[in-house]
Amino acid sequence: MTTHETPMPSWPETLRDAGRRTGNMLRAIWVGIDTWSAVTHGRTPARR
Repeated sequence: MTTHETPMPSWPETLRDAGRRTGNMLRAIWVGIDTWSAVTHGRTPARR
């Protein structure tokens, strides 16, 4: 009988959640960079 029986989410769910968070963060960073470069180059930012 093990002493540590803490309910942990399964690895696939953890990886999927982390991937979703990372994807959202990367998308936000990408949109910010795209908007900044568009403003500095005097064109309208591309909408994704």
